[in-house]
Amino acid sequence: MRKNLPITNQEIEISANAVLISRTDTKGRISYVSQDFAHISGFSEREMVGESHNLIRHPAVPPEVFREMWETIKRGNPWSGVIKNRAKSGDYYWVDATITPVMSEGVVSGYMSVRKKATQKQIKRAEILFNDLRNTKSFFWKLKAGIRTLLKKLGISGRIFLYVSFVFVPLLSANFEWIRNGLFFYPSLVLFVGRSEYFFW
Repeated sequence: MRKNLPITNQEIEISANAVLISRTDTKGRISYVSQDFAHISGFSEREMVGESHNLIRHPAVPPEVFREMWETIKRGNPWSGVIKNRAKSGDYYWVDATITPVMSEGVVSGYMSVRKKATQKQIKRAEILFNDLRNTKSFFWKLKAGIRTLLKKLGISGRIFLYVSFVFVPLLSANFEWIRNGLFFYPSLVLFVGRSEYFFW
């Protein structure tokens, strides 16, 4: 498998006329790349064909972005978004991407990705989104770790108290607008057996 070099802080400038096209199978393995794509990424067509498309994935993009993308295209729907990609050299470049499922007799048989240069406005919005996703994930991991530590110190009565404090009291006294806005969370019943899983809206 081909490897790209360690990431750098050097951005690759994309021509406004460049169109980066690729096609993959349903597993994300590349079957076709355009000349512009090969040129910008730094990989030759031979190096990319047969490889996973995550060959150009940049670690600055949160996994949640790709998870949402795959969930969308697997359902047969197109997906659009701004993505930071990683070149073979380790340099990066931003693209405005649209991924469309390729259908064969009503079944998804692959995916076609068409990318062009992203605008500065799009990039700024994407950077804010990516940063928010990373911060949110960090917050919930810290919260989960804190709950686990607390549970180790509590007996069954303490766990029941914790559950009541997190669930029933807020439900009785809180404004239900919290729930509709996705700001309310609670430990699930599995807390009673010592696990700290959560349901989030």
